Amino acid sequence: MVVAQKLKEAEITEQDSLLLTRNLLRIAIFNISYIRGLFPEKYFSDKGVPALGVYDALQKKYLRTLMFCVCETAEGPMIEEYS
Repeated sequence: MVVAQKLKEAEITEQDSLLLTRNLLRIAIFNISYIRGLFPEKYFSDKGVPALGVYDALQKKYLRTLMFCVCETAEGPMIEEYS
């Protein structure tokens, strides 16, 4: 006789989704910046910035689109765009 086992599925909350989105954004921007050599290596360290910018906008549901652009110079043409 085969006994079926019920597995309790983990519920994914809105907070879990927010944390995952925040971490994926952090990883994506870090990797693009690091691989492209956009900043000196000394700037790549973990630092918390609570209640500011993108993460705050995500939490408050203000953010619809985030664009990360790479330009040749500060005033120069955009050469890469991630959205």
